[in-house]
Amino acid sequence: MTTSPEKPCLEIACFSDESVQIAAQAGAQRIELGEDYSCGGTTPSLQRLLSAKSTTSLPIHVLIRNRAGHFLYEKDDLETMASSIKTLATNGADGFVFGALNSSNMPDEYACQLLLEQAQGKPCIFHRAFDEISEQEKALELLQKWGFSGLLTSGGLGSAWENRHQLARLKKHATQNFQLMPGGSIRSAHLAELHALVNATAYHSAAIFPGSALPNPTEIQQLLACLSASF
Repeated sequence: MTTSPEKPCLEIACFSDESVQIAAQAGAQRIELGEDYSCGGTTPSLQRLLSAKSTTSLPIHVLIRNRAGHFLYEKDDLETMASSIKTLATNGADGFVFGALNSSNMPDEYACQLLLEQAQGKPCIFHRAFDEISEQEKALELLQKWGFSGLLTSGGLGSAWENRHQLARLKKHATQNFQLMPGGSIRSAHLAELHALVNATAYHSAAIFPGSALPNPTEIQQLLACLSASF
């Protein structure tokens, strides 16, 4: 007996209580929770997580990034991020999103293992620090070996759509249980074609248009419609 494939998950990046409410009401299937959209996101406060948990029963993956800027972290940075994961895991986070690079511009094994150990077995997704890596297939093998559950990437510098062929190549290198999740300016105008090429099991979008700090509910619904139509 064969099992039917599941419809791809749509994860929406949220940076405020209101954005969580909008995403949940529009039909998002998972939340990535962070602070400060303008810098690409940083670790949210415990209060932000507790507020989000009181708003929705959707799974909430928490972004762990203690500062904006590059992804080469010092000891103090890592201690701060490890402490954040421990606290947030204890208080209801369903998973975590983080990444760290070394001086060779590859995933930092020490940093990643340290942070993975604090997650209490909850899913951990390596984030778009990966986009800066040139040897992506090799890096992907390392992430799978170390125990990450997935990867959020646009496939390189630029948008997911611009790097769609690289995303398709990465998907072929990912194991069945590893969630390769395209993200980076994903919009309903191209999602159907992107999914037809990559066939990922999850997609990530902020669904925010210029001039707003909140996800657009109509855009979320249109993103979901694209994935439903391809299912």
